[in-house]
Amino acid sequence: MEEACIPMRLESGLVIAKGIHPKEAYRATRADVAATMSMCNSKGWAVGEIGLDYSTKEHHPQQKFTLAEFFRRVDPSSNMVLHLRGADEDSCSRVPTQDCITLLDGLGVSIQAPIYLHCFLGGPAQIKLWIDTGRQEGVRAIPQDRILVETDSPYLPCGVGRPMTPKHIGKVYQLVATLRGESAEHLAEAVTRNFCTLFAK
Repeated sequence: MEEACIPMRLESGLVIAKGIHPKEAYRATRADVAATMSMCNSKGWAVGEIGLDYSTKEHHPQQKFTLAEFFRRVDPSSNMVLHLRGADEDSCSRVPTQDCITLLDGLGVSIQAPIYLHCFLGGPAQIKLWIDTGRQEGVRAIPQDRILVETDSPYLPCGVGRPMTPKHIGKVYQLVATLRGESAEHLAEAVTRNFCTLFAK
């Protein structure tokens, strides 16, 4: 049930992320969430993927319950890797994004809590939702000291076909750099700095 530990390489070592994927959240209990948070906090791991995935029609209330349980346990140093995916007709993931923001606000999660918005499909409207709440993510609108880049294999191809794999990261960098009007090298330098800052714990 738990998300596999995902290593992310830093110059000084690895960052580990552990969570309960939203598609598995229907099987999770408060005790599962508490154990996952306890492990992440004690080991300095990021919490994730956690979030809401409405690409299937089942278990949305259970996903919200599990995500809320995670949010109740975060502190300003808890790195969260959020997975927000909408139904097919909600291609920009507006509904899960708004539901997530409502939970964050309703539970009083600090806007200082480090969030990595993974599985990002949205455009300017979704970016505005995050900016309006102080949680900034997107493409053109992301400040230089906030941007991160990834391949979300295999579901979110960006002109490279399916399945998308980590080997396509260079093409993703080039696409994002082009959208932002900067070089891929400049973007890579910023991403490296931001990654090290976000996962400094």
